[in-house]
Amino acid sequence: EEYRGFTTKLGLSAKSIVELDHRQLESGDLAVTTNGVHMLAYLGDGRWIQADPGAMEVIIESAADSDNPWMNTPVEIVRWSVLQEDE
Repeated sequence: EEYRGFTTKLGLSAKSIVELDHRQLESGDLAVTTNGVHMLAYLGDGRWIQADPGAMEVIIESAADSDNPWMNTPVEIVRWSVLQEDE
């Protein structure tokens, strides 16, 4: 969701991060769970960083080989407005 003018919805959503077309993402994009409970930041090359409450630490993992439940939760992608290219 847009946050105080700092983020922009990209219109990208998926049943899970695993199902996203990562070619449409840029480093710094945020995956926000559709229930608003959790957020992950895209690092590039299919890798994501998150403060995982289950692991109780910050973790980096690939969407391709993760069994982390947050990777299989419906998400919407937002981008920081400062990273948005001028149109």
